[in-house]
Amino acid sequence: MLIKRFCPRCGKETNALIKGFCRECFLKGHEILIVDEELKFPRCKSCGKIRIRGAWFSDSPKNLEDFIRSKMKLKEITNEKINIGMAPNNDGSVSVQIGVSGTINEDKIEFEKEILLKPAIVLCDPCMRLVSDYHEAILQVRFGKKPSDEQVESEMARINKMLEYEKKADSLSQAIKTAEATNGFDVYIGSAKAARRIAEALAKRAHTRVVSSSKLMGVDSNTGKANKRFTYCARV
Repeated sequence: MLIKRFCPRCGKETNALIKGFCRECFLKGHEILIVDEELKFPRCKSCGKIRIRGAWFSDSPKNLEDFIRSKMKLKEITNEKINIGMAPNNDGSVSVQIGVSGTINEDKIEFEKEILLKPAIVLCDPCMRLVSDYHEAILQVRFGKKPSDEQVESEMARINKMLEYEKKADSLSQAIKTAEATNGFDVYIGSAKAARRIAEALAKRAHTRVVSSSKLMGVDSNTGKANKRFTYCARV
């Protein structure tokens, strides 16, 4: 015969008491999951990346979940399992449902909490630099003779496609500006690494070699590292 158990606070009959109280009354008096009901996450208005623990990452469900977890704390519960569900809203916010299960003093407990994620629109450090025309490299694209408009457009489309790929890892991988040049054009690129890889890809496609050079632009006062601007010339 099962012994009837009652919650001393609300009088509810239950077979599952947690520290002597029903689940509802226990949760009212104990904050197991500590997280703000509204969280603001920094999102770059230019590249769309979000900041987590001081670094910038792509705005993906996994990274948003990592951001939420970085803001959560659990107390008293052991053997915990956390499930996070997200639903985007039309205003750019994200409704989040956090499900928690585990044990407290060998008593099983499950509960849910709803919070709201709101983007705080900012500029990430790389995009802040790009706004001021910051660039680490100049990609020089050269043809055998004066190119047609179609040739220039075709090569520029190829470069932009490669920049989009590079941008996923480095927000500086953007074309700041372009300029006409004799038998070709120049592309000013924020990331020197991206510019070098693109130059190598263009040269490989045309069975030519990249000619590179660099210019000292100054020395970082904090690290003592030399700041250089690179030029990569690819004949296509």
